[in-house]
Amino acid sequence: MIGRVLVAAVLAASLLSAQRGGRNSGASGDETPMPRPRAQNRMDQIADKLKLNKEQKEEVLNIVNASVESASPISEQIANGRMMITQAMVQGQDNTDDFKKLMTAFTNALAQMDNLEATTFGKIYALLKPNQQKNAEQVFTDLMAGMFMRAGGGRGGRSGQ
Repeated sequence: MIGRVLVAAVLAASLLSAQRGGRNSGASGDETPMPRPRAQNRMDQIADKLKLNKEQKEEVLNIVNASVESASPISEQIANGRMMITQAMVQGQDNTDDFKKLMTAFTNALAQMDNLEATTFGKIYALLKPNQQKNAEQVFTDLMAGMFMRAGGGRGGRSGQ
């Protein structure tokens, strides 16, 4: 147990040193920091995980862009529905028929978004070769689920990334 703690401490110290650019204590005077790698956007992550070629990546981008346009009004409905439901609950109106209508509309909007995500995934999956399809499920659950939700309107997963 103590050995594991010691190894963890050494690793943590080396990571901290690496984050500072591995600088010495100012001996050389040249302390230019190491450039940090650029964070990948979601499309790049999807392309990497699925090992898409250039043509596939362009097709996937076209599919996603079309879905983003379709998702915008649905995302707006979800955000507005969430706000209206919250207001109704705060005002103690959560046992009324109007509240039930709000919940039904909100649930329908969520279902529309889920359908759009699944349809988009299906179109992307159809483009994949069999060796690429083996990683598709993970890509959907890790990177695509919730990807069309507006920032701040996610469903608790990785939305907005």
